[in-house]
Amino acid sequence: MDIIAALTPKNMTVREIADVTSTSDKAITYVFNNREYTHVGEWPMNHGTSGFHVPIETAEVIETNQDITKRLKRFAGPRNIIRRDTVRYAMSTWSWRPRITLKGFKLRMTFVPVLVVPTYVPSVRITNVLGHVSSFFCAK
Repeated sequence: MDIIAALTPKNMTVREIADVTSTSDKAITYVFNNREYTHVGEWPMNHGTSGFHVPIETAEVIETNQDITKRLKRFAGPRNIIRRDTVRYAMSTWSWRPRITLKGFKLRMTFVPVLVVPTYVPSVRITNVLGHVSSFFCAK
């Protein structure tokens, strides 16, 4: 039996794989415990950090007071791991790119999803469920 298949949780399915514009990484959308998350990078995921991570309560852009909680939770994953790149990906937008394939003598054009990562990310204030506030300054 394949070791990856044996260790994969039974309540997780990969729904979609998309490209990322700024890098050659892939954005993998998966469903875990009936919640949808997006992971950017190599698959299977390598969190690299173990331990307990406090769940996110709110996340907002400091300059505009825009609430980005749902988007940040989507990219933080079920373990609530937040890094600078996680905040950058949460501020990104989805777009469509045409893909042309040649199969036999038929030319086919389909549209595939693409994650567009911004070059400048404003400061973000993140509050966890314990009330601790951390700010990420992501100007990049």
